[in-house]
Amino acid sequence: MITQKKQRSRREILDLAAKAQSSGKVKKAIGEYIKLLNVDPGDFDIHARLAPLLAKCNRKEEAWNSFKTAADGHSARGFIDKAQSIYTLACRTLPQVAEAWEERVKHQIERGLKADAVHTAIEAGSHLHDRINRKRATVLLRKVYMVVPWHPELTMCLARFEAKEKRVKEALWLYEGIAARSTGKILRNARLNAFRLSPGLGTMTRAIKAMLLSK
Repeated sequence: MITQKKQRSRREILDLAAKAQSSGKVKKAIGEYIKLLNVDPGDFDIHARLAPLLAKCNRKEEAWNSFKTAADGHSARGFIDKAQSIYTLACRTLPQVAEAWEERVKHQIERGLKADAVHTAIEAGSHLHDRINRKRATVLLRKVYMVVPWHPELTMCLARFEAKEKRVKEALWLYEGIAARSTGKILRNARLNAFRLSPGLGTMTRAIKAMLLSK
């Protein structure tokens, strides 16, 4: 007599996935988690466990979708800190995915975490400087700049991106503005970058003066 195979419980599948993951069998663990998602596609706890494993297998789009589902799920239930930690992990494991940085900054701004938003935007710029992501990184930096205008490092980063996007007037305006509000290294670098971007007697004179003042 043929008997029907006993269906595993959620707990049993979770244990199998955890065991596979601890043994380095990432694909096996992914398979087990997907079994649970086939039953409940919106299980944000499973998505949170699955996302980093998908990232390890270079399944970036699937990984990001799982990160987003997990973060949205926690956020909808009021677990804002948990959602933010998921976005932080997403940025760490998928540093070239612009959406991860955008969502992380969005949540930080909504919560009034201005200093964190500045740090995240600058960090994003260090990862999203390729031709494909540069425009989105520039938009992200502008968004944070509007919240925290004339932050020295943020302004310098935004100016560099504006210059890369061939927005010379905007870049020069930022360099001149932050130079007028700064001393030391920021002043010197702002003046030197302005001169490199737009060589001329005026920018050269201001750059030399800034170098002398910074000694």
